[in-house]
Amino acid sequence: MGGIVDPVVFDRVGRILDENRHRVKHRHTRGRLDYLLSGIVRCKTCGSFMPGKSATGNGGKFGYYEH
Repeated sequence: MGGIVDPVVFDRVGRILDENRHRVKHRHTRGRLDYLLSGIVRCKTCGSFMPGKSATGNGGKFGYYEH
């Protein structure tokens, strides 16, 4: 079964994000990370929404989606 995004597009976006990483170390809105896909991303198994969450590690704070 294929992914949501074409692998070529996914790889291209990954490269662009890596190139831009040095420009913006952390994106915060009022002290919180931006979760652009909150309310959009759903679990493939159960269909529930996957809200943005954050964790601290490797010298910084990072965001991810999980339910």
